[in-house]
Amino acid sequence: MTEKSFVPRISQIDAATLDSELLSTFSQQISNACKYFIRNPLDTIGPELDAILRCLIWKFSLIAKQRSIGQELLGIKYQNKSQAQLYTLAGVDILVHYLKQRQRFFLQFLPLSDQTKNLTLHYANIVVGMTKIVNSLFFLRQGLYPSLATFLLDLKPLSTIDESRSVGYSYMSRELLWSTFTELLIFIVPLLNSSKIKSQITQRFSSFLGKPATPISLSQCSLCSHPPILPCRGVCGHIYCYYCLATQINSSARCAVCGAEVTEESVNYIA
Repeated sequence: MTEKSFVPRISQIDAATLDSELLSTFSQQISNACKYFIRNPLDTIGPELDAILRCLIWKFSLIAKQRSIGQELLGIKYQNKSQAQLYTLAGVDILVHYLKQRQRFFLQFLPLSDQTKNLTLHYANIVVGMTKIVNSLFFLRQGLYPSLATFLLDLKPLSTIDESRSVGYSYMSRELLWSTFTELLIFIVPLLNSSKIKSQITQRFSSFLGKPATPISLSQCSLCSHPPILPCRGVCGHIYCYYCLATQINSSARCAVCGAEVTEESVNYIA
């Protein structure tokens, strides 16, 4: 493959992801349209509708233009020797997904015990998974066949644009940094005692500016600003909910408004 027709690995993976997301979008629309039926038709003919949807998508993309919709968006197409390769690729994709969804239905016709069927299916999945892993390693090494089907059919990707795709990582770095910082805040903020911090700041400023006369409200808690539940009054006269005052005493033993010392013995309970 020449340098001009080389397709980066990231572009091939992105094209496959776009195709998968497109199919998921159509499937979700069909699911939303069928959910209001008394008996959802997807429960009986869901795999068949999925196969028809895949046929239509491959018909108007892969068969007609020699590339999928995701590949068309990224300037990629298949370098095929005959049209039969594309038909085979589309047929394999449709058939594999259909058989995977209907595997239990077809297995019941095999003259084998259930245990043998389950073991056969289990080992078959292991073999297919290992084969995909090996193909992925070759893809990372050579950058030619992103899937096992393209490898078996010898369908190589070909770039249809002259300039190469430039991938910038500055945006990804900023997103990673911001995500890490957000997770750090989510972890740290619940560990901080906001009432204690507020009380300490209030005390520091009151020592310089003097303690202003704080209006005392009997209709709301001085800490949570809601109507007090089991109202209590400190020696300074401020009203608290019982649980708000208990939390404040355990954290700083001072009034959150004026900074006066508050203890359990000095609390007056209001009937």
